[in-house]
Amino acid sequence: MGDDETEDAQLDMMRAWFYDNYEDPVESMPHDSAEGGYIWISGGPFDAREVLEEEFSGQVDEELIERLADELSGICPAWAPAENEDDYDQYFVDDIASTNQAHPNFTKSIQEIEALAEVTVAPSLEANFCRLLYVNVITALETYLSDAFISIVVPDPQLMRKFLESTPEFQQEKIPVANLYREFDAIDQRIKSYLFDIVWHNLPRIRPIFKAVLGVTFLDISEPMKAIGIRHDIVHRNGRSKAGTTVVVSIA
Repeated sequence: MGDDETEDAQLDMMRAWFYDNYEDPVESMPHDSAEGGYIWISGGPFDAREVLEEEFSGQVDEELIERLADELSGICPAWAPAENEDDYDQYFVDDIASTNQAHPNFTKSIQEIEALAEVTVAPSLEANFCRLLYVNVITALETYLSDAFISIVVPDPQLMRKFLESTPEFQQEKIPVANLYREFDAIDQRIKSYLFDIVWHNLPRIRPIFKAVLGVTFLDISEPMKAIGIRHDIVHRNGRSKAGTTVVVSIA
C-alpha cells in the first residue's frame, strides 16, 4: 500500500470513529434562540481538533489529524455527542437502580392481572384474553427479577465488582495492558449494557447469577420453566405448541 493509500486509510478510520461518536447538534440538541443557541443536554460542545488529538495523537501523523480536523470544523464548528444504544441501556438501568420499586411494582402488576381476570369478555374472545393474561404474569415475573437484581447491585460498587468477576463472558476477555485505563473508564457502562440485554425469564441462566452475586438460591424451577415454555408458544407461535396443538389457558 502506497503512502497516499495509507494516509487515506488512516483518514477514513479516524473519520468513521469521529462520526460514530459525534454528530451535528442539529440532529439531537434542542435549540433556544433566547438562550443563545443550542442547549447541550448530552454534553458538549466538542471541538473536532481537540477530540481527534486526544484519541489519535501519537498513533497517527499530526498533519493528518490537522487535515481531518479542518475538514470537520468546516462542516460544523461545534459537535455534540452521538447517541448510541449503550446510552439508552445505561439510562434504563440507572432509572431502575434509582427507584428500588421492584416488589411494589410486581405486587401492583399481579393485582391488576387478577382484576382483569374478573372482567367478562365475549365468549369468542375469552381464549385469546386468557392467553394475554398468562403472558402478562410471566412478564411481571421477568420484570421483577430484572428490577430487583439491578436495584440492589448497580448502586453497590462491591456487588458490581462481584458481578463482573463471576460472569463467564467477562472472565474470558483478554485486554491489552495499553487498553486498561480505557476499559476501566467504560466498565460501568459495559456492565449496565450487559444487564439490559439479559433475558430475565431464562431461569437456568439467571439462577447462577443470583447465587454468585447475591447469595440467593432458586429452589425447583421446573414448574416455572413449564409456564415460561407455554408463554413462548403463546408469544412466538400465536398460541400453538411445536406439535401444532392449541395452547389452552383458562381463568380457572
